Amino acid sequence: MRIEGPVVNPNAFVCGGTYRYLDPYFQEWLAYRPGSLRTDIAIYYVRGPLVGDAIGCAPFITPNGRAVIVTNAYTDNVLAHEIGHVLGLGHVPVTPANRSNLMYPFSFPESRNLTSAQCVIALQSPALQDCTAAASKIIPKRKKAVPVYKKPSSTLQPPKGKPFAKPRRYPRV
Repeated sequence: MRIEGPVVNPNAFVCGGTYRYLDPYFQEWLAYRPGSLRTDIAIYYVRGPLVGDAIGCAPFITPNGRAVIVTNAYTDNVLAHEIGHVLGLGHVPVTPANRSNLMYPFSFPESRNLTSAQCVIALQSPALQDCTAAASKIIPKRKKAVPVYKKPSSTLQPPKGKPFAKPRRYPRV
């Protein structure tokens, strides 16, 4: 489902924090998930850049479920990388040998691989469930409405961005 919002002013959204430390404007938008279940991973597409020229940010564990943010500059690799964070994967060290790993902290076209250890971690993640088993627990046989989420308050204003010195896009390795 596509919803209008949130507005993210350039350099106003800082990645790396947790949901509870976000600006109230972003907390309300990330918790707003019409038509979804708490087990769903909500993906929010916003205009970027985020602070530090980031193009993706995750995981955010909201009261209504997990969320990922990607900017309009995202690629398939960036979205897969951010979902990797939701599944419990961290960044790999910045070395030439790791550049092809999906969890490399910088996005490259060849960054698509996972190690067998990373696959084990992702498969054991509570965010990754057997869909058939999960569906029978989440959606009972009787007709039950999907949760209704409160739309964010129209009085909340998006935070203003701050000037940010743009770092080098790719580190020397």
